[in-house]
Amino acid sequence: GVAEFRKMMAKHDIALPQNVVAGIDSDKMEKMIDVALILEPLWENALGADWRNQMTRERIRELYDHVGGFGVLLVMGHEWKPKEKWIRCMRLLVDEVMPRLKDLGNNA
Repeated sequence: GVAEFRKMMAKHDIALPQNVVAGIDSDKMEKMIDVALILEPLWENALGADWRNQMTRERIRELYDHVGGFGVLLVMGHEWKPKEKWIRCMRLLVDEVMPRLKDLGNNA
């Protein structure tokens, strides 16, 4: 979860930019929602076959308002079986992906 992700960031001394799209205008918000909703495999994997009933334009807008704008790395997790696959995935995130994101925080 979040605690593990923060440990990964600390391990690699990473400060990711935040609120990159905070306060966007309505046209850009609509475009962002359009892009989010075409990611069908992501939503189906995360929420199941009826994802369209759960992740609506209104729900995306609510999430945006609730978190104060998007613009941080989002890591989705679920129960991997066997657990070794989840551990490998997290190790790759820590050792391969996170170091490559380090420079993002310097440009914010």
